Amino acid sequence: MVVTIQYELGERMRARPSTSHYGSLSVWLQSQCRVKLLKKLGPTVFWPRPQVNSAIMKITPDRGAAAQISDRRFFQDYIRRVFHQSANSCGVSWWACTASKCPNRKSTSY
Repeated sequence: MVVTIQYELGERMRARPSTSHYGSLSVWLQSQCRVKLLKKLGPTVFWPRPQVNSAIMKITPDRGAAAQISDRRFFQDYIRRVFHQSANSCGVSWWACTASKCPNRKSTSY
C-alpha cells in the first residue's frame, strides 16, 4: 500500500530504536510490515498549502513476521502500556528489561 501522510507520522512509522520518534506505532507496524519512505513532499505541491511537510510511504505486509505474533490483541496492548509508562515509573528503560524479548527477533513468539 502506498499512502501520502504528514511527514512526522511517517517518521514515527519508520523510526528505529533509541530515536526520538520511536514508539508504540513504530513497534506495532514494523512487527508486521515493512515501512519505507518513498519521498518527502514540501507544502508547495498541495493547494491549499499545508503548514507541514508530507511523505509518500510504502507499507508492505510481512506475513512471516506477522505470523510470529500469536496473540495480536495482547501484543498491541502490551506495546501501548510499555510506551505509555515513563522510565521513572518503571525504574529502568523498557529496552533494558526486554531486550531478549524484542519483537523484531525471529526466535521469539508473542
